[in-house]
Amino acid sequence: MSSGLAPLLVGLARAAVKRLPASESDRERLSALTETEWRELVALAAAHDLGPMLDAGARVSGIAPPAPLAESLLQAARAREVLADRAAEQLSEMIQALNDAGIQPILLKGALLAWRYYPTPGLRPFTDVDLLVRIEERERAAEVLTNLGYLEAMSQYGRSREWYSRVHMHWMFRCSQRLLVELHWALTSPASRAQFDTKALWDRSPVLEWRGGWVRELALEDQILFLATHATKHRFRVPFRHLLDLAALIEVHGFPSFDPIWERARAYGAELDLAAYLGVAERWKVISFPAEESKRIVELTRGHLALADLARYAMDWPCVDYPYAVVEILAAPSRRAAIRVMRRLLFPSGGKDLSPGYTAASGELPEGGKQWGPAARRYLRRLVRLRSIGATLRLAVALRRRFSDREAVEPAPGPQ
Repeated sequence: MSSGLAPLLVGLARAAVKRLPASESDRERLSALTETEWRELVALAAAHDLGPMLDAGARVSGIAPPAPLAESLLQAARAREVLADRAAEQLSEMIQALNDAGIQPILLKGALLAWRYYPTPGLRPFTDVDLLVRIEERERAAEVLTNLGYLEAMSQYGRSREWYSRVHMHWMFRCSQRLLVELHWALTSPASRAQFDTKALWDRSPVLEWRGGWVRELALEDQILFLATHATKHRFRVPFRHLLDLAALIEVHGFPSFDPIWERARAYGAELDLAAYLGVAERWKVISFPAEESKRIVELTRGHLALADLARYAMDWPCVDYPYAVVEILAAPSRRAAIRVMRRLLFPSGGKDLSPGYTAASGELPEGGKQWGPAARRYLRRLVRLRSIGATLRLAVALRRRFSDREAVEPAPGPQ
């Protein structure tokens, strides 16, 4: 669990984003940490991909971690900058080729944020490149990527291109020694109750110059809403850097008026998404809101999610290994649905196999596994440990129930 070190990590990360020293109280506490506590702090940062920000925040704050840790943090930060340079070369090639084909994509998430909103791109790690194109351009954009040597990757995830076209919002492409590319035509899946006005997104998106090419970015209000729906889609099981992206955006653009953002959230069916995301950011002091905004966040989440528990969950989830299958069962909308989930989990191959379970970072249902006897015993052993994570489990179930539609799922069948 994050214990009392998490606020210090967030304080140093904010210092890195702002390029200003952490608060005096944080610096005093950091100066008093033992080497063991520093190791715990570095481990928590690594779990959330915040190692480079921990290093930069400590440097700008005049804090020196123990020598071995300081050296490893510095080396890891330098490696991130090298990876960012390679990603920039990959991105430049794609953007130039897309521009030549008459396509000006919207750059999304990490690739945009790293270069546009962080002091150096290595501070904002990312593992894929997300591009948004107009739906009528997606076939042409896919052809551009194919001509650059990328191969469709959807089949690696057990689904066809047709399935992704029908129930998802992006295709995936891989190329050796390069980052995965996700080619979006929408920001949420068709099954999601949260639906962006895609035409309005394009109309509001400003154009940016990118190393001789041209891309677009979402307007600030749309960026914030997209960050919120991305967090809820993954039920806050995302690295904490996704919360710090909000601070990075505001550092560049200034504090926005949130009234139009709330109006847009209501129109898009994403009001609870926005309230949950902003509530967690405020609880961790990533951002401070005026009293009226804080009150609105509390009122919108009341009866749906406990913000204090959600904030703790957003930080602690990489450190908690609980049976994800139990969440699926407890969150099922009916007893019949719960039985279907149990059967799918216990007998994914028509009764021959039983999945060995889930890992802490997995949100995917298992496709196969070991013989059902040993795996069933493993499930039972993990069930015994549920008492120690009861609050976390209850919150995970609540998140699953509230935001399960944000995932790409088969549409419900119509009347026969």
